[in-house]
Amino acid sequence: MRVLGLLYVVLRAICWANAASHSLKYIYTVVTGDTDSPEFIIRGLVNDEQFVQYDSNIRRMIPQTEWMEKSVDKQYWDNQTQKALYAHQIFKDNIGIAVQHFRSTQNVHILEWIVGCHYNDETGDTGGIERYGYNGKYFLTDEMKTWHFIPPAQQLFISAVKWNPAVLENDKQYQTQICIQSLKKYVSYRSTLERTVAPEVSLLQDSSSPVITCHVTRFYPRDIMVTWQRNGEDLDVDVELGETVPNEDETFQTKSHLRVKPEDWKSRNYTCTVQHKSVKRSIVLPVREENIKKNTDIKRRASSSASSCVLAVFILALAVIAIVI
Repeated sequence: MRVLGLLYVVLRAICWANAASHSLKYIYTVVTGDTDSPEFIIRGLVNDEQFVQYDSNIRRMIPQTEWMEKSVDKQYWDNQTQKALYAHQIFKDNIGIAVQHFRSTQNVHILEWIVGCHYNDETGDTGGIERYGYNGKYFLTDEMKTWHFIPPAQQLFISAVKWNPAVLENDKQYQTQICIQSLKKYVSYRSTLERTVAPEVSLLQDSSSPVITCHVTRFYPRDIMVTWQRNGEDLDVDVELGETVPNEDETFQTKSHLRVKPEDWKSRNYTCTVQHKSVKRSIVLPVREENIKKNTDIKRRASSSASSCVLAVFILALAVIAIVI
């Protein structure tokens, strides 16, 4: 049992560490020679998930995830596209330098630069990511930066090629400040748009009304589908869908009304079905006596609660006056 307990602690620590650690990387790749791929590509990755891309065929930075597409405006994409166009020219010059430097006879040449950062939102630790590569061979990695000696061939290559283009400002400043800020922003975008809260569904009815209300509340995100069925078939008539409105806790609520006689829903199988992103299966609530809350009972409970609150405040006020006296 102790071994199992220790294994659980270790696994939980690993999972928590992975959840707390985040990374942002941009991979710049330029290709020359006989190939069908675009000459220049930029791929951006958050936690190893690609969220943006630019290539020389499209000539525009575009989103690769829904959360990124919904989080920024047109000006962001225009600015990123201009930076990518500028970087494209720099990398075309760089691969020309690399080909001359190595004097390779192969037909296809690939020059790559990986730059970015990582941080841990529990420990606060941060760090830079940087790697230079040519034809699959990396010339300077994060580990090599701690070495006391770099081979002359690598030093010559690194100094000859114009790394750190102006699109990314100063290299050190980018990795330690700008990149970390961007990473936190993108993680926030993703967590906000991917947050889901399952809806609470209930049936309401006034005792004197033939209308049954399917009340759906405390769900997130906003998009939701509420439908009525009779004996398994969708109903379109005698159905009125209410507006989706926000709650105070940043969730949403909506209502759908069905006009049906009591003797009808008691003799047939009526259901309210709710479909939402937060649940894998639809929530189906049968229209039965035990599932219907009477609005008069709800109002009576609310009134009783309000009266109790007023009485409590009154007693508290008397207690304060007594203490002062």
